[in-house]
Amino acid sequence: SHTFNPSAHAIEALDCMLNRLDDYSKIPLLEKRLSNIFKNTGLDYHNIGLLGELSLPNILTPQQYWEAGMELNIYNPGRFIIAMPIIADDEYFETLEKSLKVLISL
Repeated sequence: SHTFNPSAHAIEALDCMLNRLDDYSKIPLLEKRLSNIFKNTGLDYHNIGLLGELSLPNILTPQQYWEAGMELNIYNPGRFIIAMPIIADDEYFETLEKSLKVLISL
């Protein structure tokens, strides 16, 4: 044998990595979906990839954020910041949209 002969563990690790790379092809779709949700709020927003930031009309208390299903950003409470999981699905976006509607209505 030679040093270029891969082990079974290395082959399995490579296979797992290649399967995960397929997940990354979903990022543009997730980015567009988040952008559409933010756009529908009518508020100032920025998003790229799995990250997004939405300007909130009012600065709320931690309890109000919590009741809306969100967590307070203590550094800049007037901004809603999100880092989406790459496994975000329809249920994830439906829940996010409902929570944002509650948050904005407060």
